[in-house]
Amino acid sequence: MALVFSFGLGIISCRKINEATELGGGLIPAVDNINTFDTILEVQTDNRLWMDSTRIYSNDEVALGRISNDPEFGKTHANLYFNIGPRSYQSNPFINRDSIVGIDSAVLTLSMAAIYGDSSSPQTVRVFEVDANSGFRDSVYYTTSAPDFATNGLELGSRTFMPRELRDSVRFIRGRDTSRTFNTLRIRLNTTSGLIPRLTTYTVDNAYRDYPSFYTAVRGLAVKVDENNASNALTYFNLVDSARSKLVVYFRVRAENGRIDTTAANFYHGLFGAGFQTTTGAGVDVKPRGTQANIIRRTPEFNWFTYLNNGIANDDRLYVQADPGSQINITIPGLTGLSNRVVHRAELIVTKLPALEENRFPAPAQMYLARYTGVDTFLAVVDDSLTATLTNGAVSTQLFGGLLRNDNTYQFNLSRHVQNIVTFNRPNEPLRLFAPYNYTVRDARFIGGRRSFYLQPRIANGRVILAGGSHPDPNVRMRLRIVYSRI
Repeated sequence: MALVFSFGLGIISCRKINEATELGGGLIPAVDNINTFDTILEVQTDNRLWMDSTRIYSNDEVALGRISNDPEFGKTHANLYFNIGPRSYQSNPFINRDSIVGIDSAVLTLSMAAIYGDSSSPQTVRVFEVDANSGFRDSVYYTTSAPDFATNGLELGSRTFMPRELRDSVRFIRGRDTSRTFNTLRIRLNTTSGLIPRLTTYTVDNAYRDYPSFYTAVRGLAVKVDENNASNALTYFNLVDSARSKLVVYFRVRAENGRIDTTAANFYHGLFGAGFQTTTGAGVDVKPRGTQANIIRRTPEFNWFTYLNNGIANDDRLYVQADPGSQINITIPGLTGLSNRVVHRAELIVTKLPALEENRFPAPAQMYLARYTGVDTFLAVVDDSLTATLTNGAVSTQLFGGLLRNDNTYQFNLSRHVQNIVTFNRPNEPLRLFAPYNYTVRDARFIGGRRSFYLQPRIANGRVILAGGSHPDPNVRMRLRIVYSRI
């Protein structure tokens, strides 16, 4: 009763469709008493570096830190660059500037959002001013692979901390005021030289006149992690959280009655700072500015490095590191020349394998499958991904798959993709499996003929080892299962 294909391996069995919705996937109407068969096609898998560049947008969370010893994947290093500015222009944030007695202190605070890795490993970060000739420009969305930007060389401040400490509530007493902060990285800055004294000398006739003037005077800040850090974590920050992410300069002024008061001037990077809001007449001119760059370097080591360079075309173990990281090239030779049939269900089954320290470096909750046609991010994805799209442009994981399931598998619905190959002789293109942060594809149904969506909650967050096409255990080996009826 079964057919044996010279290019298809696996057991073919006969059964009836009793779950038309599940098996049909919308391809055929619900019909009982249809003889169905299933077959397993082998796949070939190859470890590759991730070749596309992900852009970090103005309100994205950013990663800061260093993973110095991931025993499976190697090293990761992440630095930050971002511009700052007063809340508004045409006014001086240092009120009564002529009566300033002195600068009390200056603190850069960053709002912590999450931790990935060993939260108890200490790391040292240093703050610099971005050099005016560094090429760091406003209104630009930089990729994670952009070059590091030059700084003027003068360290403004530093802090050594354990990421888990940032979760604690800390009380601050300043004069008669008491406040508490939590989930915040605080870095004290030098007040005697460099940026901070300069900020007090600017006036509304120069730097505080408008955004271009301030941007010319202050290009931005760089927060960099020491290269020799033995830390093993990335800490994520929300730079547009204006309540907790800001540069605060505390200064003393002499009041009219002669009393010395302490007050503060705030500088922001966010939706209502750093040039985003400029008062013009009776209205507010909101500008699409607020540049931030998150430069992330991956250094393959250990097993990932070995598999990237083993020269084997069909790997038994696959190493996927969330964007920016790696991808898996997949070919399914058995689809070429496969006879015409009604495909009720075709699913790629991908199994997660145990990995060292996966409690500290967990697997990505979601992965994505696309056609592999080079390095052009905008090339069309698998047909099933295009059709399984929500109204907001995101991919419906319920229809397309890609979520990590309780059985430690990622499964992808390729029913239409396979049907188009066997019925309409569409090319059997290679596929790529990866864990992008955000991704853009061509899709004529959306304005501009393309759409973008987010897959991971944060950049560089997640890594996983998968069973490849040549894994010795057939129960976990990556495979394509097809449930079909003969025509």
